[in-house]
Amino acid sequence: VLRLPLKSSAESDVATLLEAFEASTLVFLRKISRLTFKSSERTRIIEVTRASFSERGELVAFTDSEREEPTNYRLFRETLMDAVPADQREVGSAEVGIAYEVSKSVGVSVGHRLCNFFPTKRNSPFPHLIIHGSFLLKADRNDIREEDTAYHERLIAGLAKLLTQDVIASAVED
Repeated sequence: VLRLPLKSSAESDVATLLEAFEASTLVFLRKISRLTFKSSERTRIIEVTRASFSERGELVAFTDSEREEPTNYRLFRETLMDAVPADQREVGSAEVGIAYEVSKSVGVSVGHRLCNFFPTKRNSPFPHLIIHGSFLLKADRNDIREEDTAYHERLIAGLAKLLTQDVIASAVED
């Protein structure tokens, strides 16, 4: 449990940011199962449940106290043992992942961003997919560094394999 007291002058700014918080931000974070946001005016609770359905796939469900229906995602991830950055201290183990919302209609444009667990400022080339990779990030963690292209190309190859072997087959079943 992490409690952060706020000055009353900052509470409205934080409330605005929390209103905009998307539960899908948590899709790649394995260890978070519940977030509770409390202010003097309201409480928002987001609960996360996970269930495996294949070797690399899991169903991630978000229940948000401010929404009537849960939001469900199919998530696929894989550890890439052969992807090693030039500076090996940068990444413990390289991982790629792709998630998509099961209940979205095809005509809706979502506009997700590329993620390294949390979203960066780079848009996903596939607006309906949340794409995650152990990308090398700039110091502010908002953008991908341009150096070490060989490492990033290996991540992209891993994402392509995950997309073609797992995600597309699962999406057709849905």
